[in-house]
Amino acid sequence: MTTENTQQAHHQEPDKGRLPDYEALQEMGQGYKTRLMKIGALWKSPKSDYLIGDTVHGKIILKPREALEKMRNEKAQDNAIKQDQGIGY
Repeated sequence: MTTENTQQAHHQEPDKGRLPDYEALQEMGQGYKTRLMKIGALWKSPKSDYLIGDTVHGKIILKPREALEKMRNEKAQDNAIKQDQGIGY
């Protein structure tokens, strides 16, 4: 997956009307007063193995560690090519 394809997968919206695959919860309080508060929902991306969703803190993307490392390597290669060609950022 190229960097451009990876970026497109980041911004892909979940299917409208589809129930979330996961719910994002935050633990609030301590001890016996601890409770879980729903802060968002996540969907499996149909074009990647990412989880994409919205939370009260903003948009969130969860991806396997291997995918992150691959994306970083592709970006570093793209930057190296740009530097070799003298293309500015």
